[in-house]
Amino acid sequence: VRLVTPSPARVTPQCQHFETCGGCQWQMLPLAVQRFWKQRIVAEAFQRIGKLPAPYPIEPVLETAALHYRRKIRYQVSCEKSHHQPLRLELVGYN
Repeated sequence: VRLVTPSPARVTPQCQHFETCGGCQWQMLPLAVQRFWKQRIVAEAFQRIGKLPAPYPIEPVLETAALHYRRKIRYQVSCEKSHHQPLRLELVGYN
């Protein structure tokens, strides 16, 4: 894989480990552009996987700095044995 033509929005990643670490995949984009594309990915997943119709607002949860913002949230999907009960998404933990 090689970069043929960089996007005009592309910036130099701030972290020296960007090329090898893989933890912060979006550092080559300014924070506002990162948020735009992450919102598009979530909206597409809701439509494709969740079969939810668009449009609906998807907004960033937290206003964060460009680096050191990683959060981990764990959810559990559960449902009752009855087919009349909807699936539930339960928060298991976060850090």
